[in-house]
Amino acid sequence: MQTFKWQDYIFWMKKENAAKASAYTLKASINAASSEVPKSPPSKWKTFFSRSKTRAEEPVVKNNIYDVGWIRNLCEVMVPLSERRSFSCKKSE
Repeated sequence: MQTFKWQDYIFWMKKENAAKASAYTLKASINAASSEVPKSPPSKWKTFFSRSKTRAEEPVVKNNIYDVGWIRNLCEVMVPLSERRSFSCKKSE
């Protein structure tokens, strides 16, 4: 059973388009009415490399006990723990 109503969707789209058009005309009238000289837009590189003005919350960094660095991980790939002498020797009492 289809519960989607196309009339409501079409009405909503017309309403949204009318709101966008009125916002565009309002913005155009405000820009025309203001006598200020428009500022040049900031450089795209400056905006790309600049930090955000809003401070985001610091992410929670959990301590990963298995993170030993890429060099040690590479050594464990080359010489696995099962191949090492210290792990193959059993303690005798």
